[in-house]
Amino acid sequence: MVMGSAWRKNNLRELRHSIGRYLAILSIIALGVGFFAGLKAAKPAMLLTGQDYLNETKFYDFRLITTLGLTQDDERYFASLDGVAAAEGAVSVDAVAETGGRERTVKILTLTDRVNLPKLTAGRMPQTASECLADTHRFSEKDLGQTVKILRTSINGCFSVQEFTIVGLCTSPLYLNVERGTTTLGGGSIEAFLCVPKDAFALDYFTEICLSVQNADRVLYSGQYDTDLDALRPGLTQVLEERAQLRYESIIDDARQALSDAQAEYDRGDSDDVSR
Repeated sequence: MVMGSAWRKNNLRELRHSIGRYLAILSIIALGVGFFAGLKAAKPAMLLTGQDYLNETKFYDFRLITTLGLTQDDERYFASLDGVAAAEGAVSVDAVAETGGRERTVKILTLTDRVNLPKLTAGRMPQTASECLADTHRFSEKDLGQTVKILRTSINGCFSVQEFTIVGLCTSPLYLNVERGTTTLGGGSIEAFLCVPKDAFALDYFTEICLSVQNADRVLYSGQYDTDLDALRPGLTQVLEERAQLRYESIIDDARQALSDAQAEYDRGDSDDVSR
C-alpha cells in the first residue's frame, strides 16, 4: 500500500515537472481521435453524395462497343430488350483542337439525352451543331464564347463542323476524378473533354451504346447491384455479338454492291468505246 502511494506521488511529481509534454501528448491523442471520428462520419455522407450525383446524371450500367461500331437499329434493338430501362448511342472521338491560342488534346463526346447526362455548371446548353459544353475543371467562365477549332481527330471525317463555340461549362459522370485518359494524338494525354450535339457528327454509326438497367440496386458498392448486372450480362454479350455480325455483313454487302455498280458502269463505258 505504501509502495503504491509512493508510485502515484512520483507520477504526479513527474507530471508537474513536464506539464508541457503531457499536454502536447494529450492534444495529439485528441486530434487523432477527432480526425478518425470525422472520417467515420464523412464516409456515409460522401457515398450518398456520389450516389445522388450518379443517379441524377443517369450514369450507365453497361457500355457496348464493337470494332465496326453500332447503328440506330442497334440502339432501338437494345432499348427494346427486357430489363433495359434506356439505351442511347453516342460517339466518342479524340481530337487535337486549337483554343485560346494554343493546341489542346481533348475528348469530344456526344451530348446525350437519356444516359450519362452532363451537369451544367455555367452558361447554357448548346442549341446548334456548332456549339459545345466544355470541361468545367479545365475551362473557366472566361472561356465562354471562345472558339474551339478542330485540327486532327482519331476518326477521319467524323465532324460536320470544324469549329465550336463554348456556350457552357459542365461536369460529366464519365469523369469522376482529375484524370481524362490517354490517346494516340498529341502528347498522349487527354487534357479535357467537350460535349457536342449529335448533329455535329457526320458518322452514320455510333462508337458505343450505353445502357441503364431497370430496377437495379444503385446503392454504391452494394453486392446486389453486381448481382443485378450479372443476371443480364450473358444475354447482352450474346446479343452484342449477333449485332456485331449483322453490322459486319451489312458493310460487306454495301461494299460488294458498290463494287458491282462500279463494274457495271465500267462495262457500259467500255461497250460505248467499242461501238464507236
